[in-house]
Amino acid sequence: MQRNKVSLDLFWLRDKSLEDSDRLPAPDVLALEIAEDLEAAWNGYTLFDSYKQSASMVQETNSYINEARKELAELKNSQSNVNSKIGSLQKEIQQLKNTIQELENRNRKAIVQSPVPESSSSTTRNIQSGR
Repeated sequence: MQRNKVSLDLFWLRDKSLEDSDRLPAPDVLALEIAEDLEAAWNGYTLFDSYKQSASMVQETNSYINEARKELAELKNSQSNVNSKIGSLQKEIQQLKNTIQELENRNRKAIVQSPVPESSSSTTRNIQSGR
């Protein structure tokens, strides 16, 4: 395969400074090992990338959870304020009911205990006599 006058053919150049250069594997074996190492590196990278993406998703999820916790705390605080106001209003209503009851009792006592005064008015006499 050639492209732009660059050959991708593999060939072996022996380094004469190496002591065991005669015992080196064949170029095809070395190429296979290099390909396996590159594939392992790529798999490691993709695994790292997936961990990184997972960590990012976990961080984002934790951010949403923290926001939800804050909103829940605010709602609980609001609910507490509402419950407190409801309690105050219920006390006021009970006090008003008690006051109304006392007034009704006083009115009943006043009606029962007060005699109809004798008056020179004909209206009062007519009411008393049932006319």
